[in-house]
Amino acid sequence: MGVITNERDIYRGDTPTFTFNIYKDGTAYDLTGATVTFGVKEESSSTTYKVNRACTLDDASGGECSIKLTVAETTIEARAYVAELQVTTSGGDLLTVTQFQLNILNAVVTA
Repeated sequence: MGVITNERDIYRGDTPTFTFNIYKDGTAYDLTGATVTFGVKEESSSTTYKVNRACTLDDASGGECSIKLTVAETTIEARAYVAELQVTTSGGDLLTVTQFQLNILNAVVTA
């Protein structure tokens, strides 16, 4: 998976919300007209996504977006995955904002 120093842990079957505040050169990145995509794969070189969909722009001009994962998206094999956040500007430019390790942990209690 390469060297990824940032990790987030979630439990299988949970529905967490991740909120991202995007900055460029110390200033909030204006997301007006942009699409922010959250992707999760087993490895960065994999061609199959576990999650691949747009985030909600909570405060576009302030650079804030979020995504709430579904039960189906988190009821996957407990292991480490690579997650990435990418911005597509209204002009079609791509900006990979962050990449981190997403750890899916086995829950003790299941619904």
